[in-house]
Amino acid sequence: ENKPILPKPGMNRFEEKQRLLDSEYQSDSTSVDLEDVGGSAKDPVFNRKLEHPTSNFDTMVHLLKGNIGTGILAMPDAFRNAGWVVGLFGTMFMGVVCTHCMHMLVGCSHELCRRTQRQSLNFSEVVESAFQTGPEFLQKYAKLAKTLINIFLCITQLGFCCVYFVFVAANIHDVVKHYFFEMSVHWYLLLLLFPMVLLNWVKSLKYLTPASSSPP
Repeated sequence: ENKPILPKPGMNRFEEKQRLLDSEYQSDSTSVDLEDVGGSAKDPVFNRKLEHPTSNFDTMVHLLKGNIGTGILAMPDAFRNAGWVVGLFGTMFMGVVCTHCMHMLVGCSHELCRRTQRQSLNFSEVVESAFQTGPEFLQKYAKLAKTLINIFLCITQLGFCCVYFVFVAANIHDVVKHYFFEMSVHWYLLLLLFPMVLLNWVKSLKYLTPASSSPP
């Protein structure tokens, strides 16, 4: 209950009016803040309990490694073939498109978390939830959409990993051949298989930050 605000002794009318206005403003601000806190408390996006959360630096490192990676070493050749105009503006355009799509994906994930009252959703779960909460004629395809997304993700990541795997082995082969001795690239691929398998056992992005922060 709000107690009435009594004027202080020796206070003139202007000071008394200003004091009343300030008290009303503070009570309104308090009510708005309480509403915001109540809304956030019910929002699963703001109440996530992640086992190994990543910092902003960790996330930025993974984004740079995943979006650029070894491709940064091919940029000079790409600009030479495309030309300065197409290469410069085309690269900026693709960067804007990729950033916009990532923001859309995150926004959809947050909205679907609120609809389904879940703390987090992965790629395939976002698609599944979008179908399940979408138009009625699409709801029966939710499981199929989730399966297709998982298949496409596996194909995409397998392609990226193969290119990266061959890239690392070929560069080590060239360096060793130039300074030491000649050995087939296939042996380097076999030698790299063991550390790659160990890295794939690490499921948390938090602990993969040192590997992502290393040079491509």
